[in-house]
Amino acid sequence: MLRPIKTFHLVDDWEKIKGRVSAHIDHIFDDHSNCSIEWCYALQAQKENKPYEPDEKKIFYCKRKDAILHQQISSALSKFQTKENVRECLHSFDTQIYEVANNIIARYVHKSKHMGTTTTLDTRIVCVVGYKNMGYRNFYMTILCTLVQPEVINKYLLERGIKRLNTIKRNNTNREKSRKNMRYRNHGK
Repeated sequence: MLRPIKTFHLVDDWEKIKGRVSAHIDHIFDDHSNCSIEWCYALQAQKENKPYEPDEKKIFYCKRKDAILHQQISSALSKFQTKENVRECLHSFDTQIYEVANNIIARYVHKSKHMGTTTTLDTRIVCVVGYKNMGYRNFYMTILCTLVQPEVINKYLLERGIKRLNTIKRNNTNREKSRKNMRYRNHGK
């Protein structure tokens, strides 16, 4: 929703922006007038002259029959649809990297364990931030060369070890992607 409206002028195009900001609410109530063909499957089907049948888990509601639900959702989200809040969202930065960092931190700092205000928590977060900023290889080379006396380190073995870890990470990622693709293909049949 945000990507297309970043090209609009906040004051001059406010009516268009307002429509786009409320599109996701209207969409689930089967009103696609403000939807974008980039993400709306109903519009994509309409463009191809095909009937759109939503997934049974993603049903559309009716604005008349479900008027109370529509009003509740609209009023709950209306405070986020003001010019001030929309202006905050129209920054030029990509927030995807923060999502990735949060997911990595969640992998290292499990929700089931309480680590608040501990050195372990700080260390794990610093490691994630370090290798996101410096790169996996540079971060571990710097840490190991700082902690261990330089004359003790066999850089060749260290490089091999890091390369091996990268290979393991890449293989795990590829394996997970192929699992997801298999689930997707099997689900579609």
